Amino acid sequence: REQLVLHLRCKCFEHYQTLSAIQNPGFRSGDIVLRMTGDVYALIRFICRTIPQIFRHSIVALFTLGVMYFLEPLLALTGLLMVMILIVMVLYHGKILRQKSRNKRKQEGHVAGFTQECVKGLFTIQTLTAEQHVLKQFQSVNRTSLRAGLRETSAAVNMECNMQMINGIAVATIIGISAAFVVNHQLTIGDLTVFVAYMVQLLKPVEKINELASAVSSGFSRAEMLFELFQQRPAVQDSPSATNVQLSRGLIEFKAVGFAYPGKAEDDSVLRGISFQLKPGQMTILSGASGSGKSTLINVLLKQLVPDTGVITLDGHNYSAMTTQSIRSRFAVLPQHHHLFSGRLSDSLWLNSKTIADSAIWEALAKVDMEAAIRQLPDGLNTVLTEDGLNFSGGQRARLCLARALLLERAILVLDEPLANIDTQSQLIIVDALMQIRKTTTCLIVSHQPVLYQQADQLLTLEHGRLVNNTIQDESRACANL
Repeated sequence: REQLVLHLRCKCFEHYQTLSAIQNPGFRSGDIVLRMTGDVYALIRFICRTIPQIFRHSIVALFTLGVMYFLEPLLALTGLLMVMILIVMVLYHGKILRQKSRNKRKQEGHVAGFTQECVKGLFTIQTLTAEQHVLKQFQSVNRTSLRAGLRETSAAVNMECNMQMINGIAVATIIGISAAFVVNHQLTIGDLTVFVAYMVQLLKPVEKINELASAVSSGFSRAEMLFELFQQRPAVQDSPSATNVQLSRGLIEFKAVGFAYPGKAEDDSVLRGISFQLKPGQMTILSGASGSGKSTLINVLLKQLVPDTGVITLDGHNYSAMTTQSIRSRFAVLPQHHHLFSGRLSDSLWLNSKTIADSAIWEALAKVDMEAAIRQLPDGLNTVLTEDGLNFSGGQRARLCLARALLLERAILVLDEPLANIDTQSQLIIVDALMQIRKTTTCLIVSHQPVLYQQADQLLTLEHGRLVNNTIQDESRACANL
């Protein structure tokens, strides 16, 4: 059972990783965690424990009916009739119980999702002094789950009461018919005793019927939750003829690229006829007002989204002819949210199954001026990071994330607002690091910082999904100085 839990959890996680990072599956993150943990365990427990119990009870029932038929066919048929009535009642009540169980599970997902949001947003809650408001919301969500649980319990109790009533009627009927046979000398007292004993054995699973029915309903509802997750298809899928491209110089070209989100009209396209080049050894700055399409352009570049029109090439290879993995493996990315995994610092900086020398990590830390700070720590590279690296300052987390990107030594570097929300000293350190990196990589930086404009080889400006400015080399520096 534990091996099956591990296997299914890994399958769920593997499938989830194929979904685009910006793809909205319609589930809260807390609910997804619950599906991969609680639902998987409950489903495997149902398969490994409940199903064998049902099988065992079924075999015992068939064997008992066979023996009863050998002793007295009429009484055996009476017992079979009672069993059939029980089965019909189980199917009827089981359908209701399954519906209640499904609703209860959905409410549990809402509780898990809201709880995780509150845990992640605790700082925001406290700074806004919204504790009481959020507490009321938390209580409301849990009360809804409570009501769903009560409805599920009520359905289970009703089912158990009806089953016990039928059980009593069945035993009384067998005893009455058997007694009549004894009076008519068709059965002996010994046969009556045997029949009653077998009938009790036949109906013994009724004592477990409520537990088994609840387990079956819960198992089916958990299976439905996992099926919903597996039904989510990746927004980006490789064509059957897609190939892996191992080598890359880092030459990117957009040719009349357009994109509109599903359900939007053509006039509401986020990107419209975008054309430009990103060349090795050059640093390009992408700017534009909020909602101009910068994030969408980055997601299209990283193949989190597939453009509706136009062509994107990498070193002359069409994106559509390359596997998603081979495209993304050419990029080192510094996202706007500086996420660091908890655990050893060295493990958080090197997210790869291949081993890497500590000297390479120290070299990357030196490039972002973090080597001295880490060496001063008692455990050095073995320093334990808390969740999101909150035991480091915001500027330090930004530099650690940049060091993580540099460790990959990839041909293309994409940075999303690398200087946002960090101190001036960290900004200068990151700019100096970028000036060294730009010589050997293709750099695309989303930023509105003048200090980066002055160093850019190319300046791209988006406005309402259109490229309204594409200034090359010295012209961009002249514009920045003006």
